[in-house]
Amino acid sequence: RREIRRRDIHQQGTVDVLPVTGIDAHAVGDGAPRLGGGGHHLAAGADAEAEGAAAVGQVAGQLVGEQMVKDYPDGADIAILDFPSNESCVDRVNGFLDGLGDNKDKFNIVAQQDGEAALDASMSLAEDIITANTDLQAFFCINDPSALGAAAAVKAANKTGKIGVYSIDASPDGKQAL
Repeated sequence: RREIRRRDIHQQGTVDVLPVTGIDAHAVGDGAPRLGGGGHHLAAGADAEAEGAAAVGQVAGQLVGEQMVKDYPDGADIAILDFPSNESCVDRVNGFLDGLGDNKDKFNIVAQQDGEAALDASMSLAEDIITANTDLQAFFCINDPSALGAAAAVKAANKTGKIGVYSIDASPDGKQAL
C-alpha cells in the first residue's frame, strides 16, 4: 500500500503537501528530495524537525536514562514498556539504555514488553510485571499513555512511591496525572 502512494507521488505529481511524522523515517524513501520542485512542499511534523525523529527520540530517552541513574545510583530492577513497531519509540528505548551509561550493568531489566503505546495494554502488562517481580523499582515507558497505564498498575498494587514511572512525552495531561 505504501508503494502505491510513493508511485503516485513520483509519477503523477498529485501531491502538493506531504506530511511526514517520526513513525517510519524510511517510508518516504528517496522521493522526498524530489518534492522540492514543482511547488511541492515537505511538511515535517514535530517529531521530524531538526535532526529528525531519531535524534529527538534518542536524546529524550537518554535524558530519562540519565535521570534514572541519578535517582537510583546503586542501580535497580526495572521494566520497559516499549512499542517496537514504531521507529521513534525504538529510538527512545535505545536512548534510554545509552543514558544509563557506565551504570547500565547496575540496572536489571526484568521485563521489556510491547505496551502498544496505549494505556490499557500497558496497564495490563505492568500489573503482570509488578506481580512477577516483587523487587521492581521503576518503569521506563515510551510515552504518556504507557506511563499512565504503568502508574495505574502501581497504584492498584499499593506501590505508589515505591515504584517509579518514567516517561518521555510530558504532555499536560501526562504531567498532571504522574
